[in-house]
Amino acid sequence: MTAPDASPPNRSTPGAPGDPLVPLLPLEAGAPDPVALSMWHLALGSSIGVEVPHDLFALWLFPVSGGVVLIGPERLALDQVDVPAPAPHLGQDQLYQLEEVLRNAKYASAIALPVQDSERDLGVMLLGSFETAAFGPVQALALHRLAGRLVPALTRLAEAMPSATPHAALEPAMSREALPDHIARAASEAASGPDLVRRASGIIYPLIPHDRLEIVIASSPEGPHVPLSGRSPKRRWGAGGGVAEPFPAIAARFGGEPTLLVEDFSEDNPEGGWMLGGGRPPGQPARSLLGARLEVGGAPVGYLLLGSVARDVYRPEDEETLALAARLLGPRVAGLRLATEVEELRSRLRAAEAAPLPDSRYGATLPK
Repeated sequence: MTAPDASPPNRSTPGAPGDPLVPLLPLEAGAPDPVALSMWHLALGSSIGVEVPHDLFALWLFPVSGGVVLIGPERLALDQVDVPAPAPHLGQDQLYQLEEVLRNAKYASAIALPVQDSERDLGVMLLGSFETAAFGPVQALALHRLAGRLVPALTRLAEAMPSATPHAALEPAMSREALPDHIARAASEAASGPDLVRRASGIIYPLIPHDRLEIVIASSPEGPHVPLSGRSPKRRWGAGGGVAEPFPAIAARFGGEPTLLVEDFSEDNPEGGWMLGGGRPPGQPARSLLGARLEVGGAPVGYLLLGSVARDVYRPEDEETLALAARLLGPRVAGLRLATEVEELRSRLRAAEAAPLPDSRYGATLPK
């Protein structure tokens, strides 16, 4: 089952009786916080389920500032579904590829439908069901009417919301005053490097929205640079034939400063950009970049980095907030680095002990 034709725009017109209702999403104070957005998505999915029963309802937004934002469900962020940005509309083949993602995940039925105004796609819906032939002409028509009703809400949301994605580790009741306690607790309780990255991202997100948080271990700007999340960037070859990697370039941008704020990193580093997201293509380059040094006793430990696919997202006051988090994370990051170095040393010793001794010309006569 493929989506209805994506070429005609979905217009916001009064629907027929029984149309799914679009829940109210207040935007008077700007972009809603991620928790309010998740609740709105849940309510919207429940309304749709009256006419179009489903097992999965996913919704992505295409902000005016660029990029792709997963509105919900949050768990889908872990699957790193590759949703292409519209130009200015998604093609039918792109919608079909989204449906194939669900079919490959053992959903018997899938349908993808864009939310359009007269100029561009504002977002895209993706529904899946474990029932065979769950989305027929009646369900497709109901979803088309819903897409029209979503136009006003997604238009305002696309203008107000930066390109950052809520995720499951989110701390909803976060303030700058509460930040030190939460970061300190995460630093002491995190089970591993990836767990620390996940927790820190959830704590910082309500204060500084981002598409990716990374903690990079590095004892000097020259490196080596090791991402604590375990998600090493793919090696890319630059025009000069050398390897272009993002983290050495980012470290160099710090100079002697404790923090870093870049409006458009991809513009300055077209070859060695920091790619956010997963799948094929590997994602979108980080444009806005915010960073803080990690130090212990004045000695460098690494860098705390935030990236967004939108341009000019971060402000000078965000530097102060991130620097505060970096001061609290530094000792734990240093401990994780030391543990990694000790484990590497142990592995080398075990390998050396297991290696056979070099043969001697007297080996045959020596007693065993």
